[in-house]
Amino acid sequence: MLVTTDLPGTSIEAQIMTAVQCLESIGSYFALGEATRTGIQENKKGFFVDKDNNNLAFEALLDQTLADVDMSLPPGFETMKRLRNAIVHRGFIRESDRVATYIFGSRPPGTMFKAMVDTFEQIQDTIREFVLRLLGYQGQYFRYSSARGAPSVIT
Repeated sequence: MLVTTDLPGTSIEAQIMTAVQCLESIGSYFALGEATRTGIQENKKGFFVDKDNNNLAFEALLDQTLADVDMSLPPGFETMKRLRNAIVHRGFIRESDRVATYIFGSRPPGTMFKAMVDTFEQIQDTIREFVLRLLGYQGQYFRYSSARGAPSVIT
């Protein structure tokens, strides 16, 4: 799924949705695979709930999942979530739509596409670091968002 986010000719909206689906899957696999240890259960409607039967929304579940590998939600998570919700419920976003301001804040004309790409890169960075940590990797690696920049380090 992660590889398909970079297929040539794919719209940025499709790339974002596939990347967010990866994040959703990471949380779901964590909930299902670590249920005994964490107390997370799937209720009869298919929603994940904690040991006190409280719904675990996307953010709460992802937060627990990332914490399990010593990560926290990325600083841009609220933007990621807003962009995901807009694309899921609208299918597309135009720069002139009010939702664009809600997601990205007030931006100069012509900059929304870059904001979408930047958000996509943050999602990619989160997924890739999670996978490396899950595999027990320690050392340098290049973030998706700065492949030509200085490497990041997992210790």
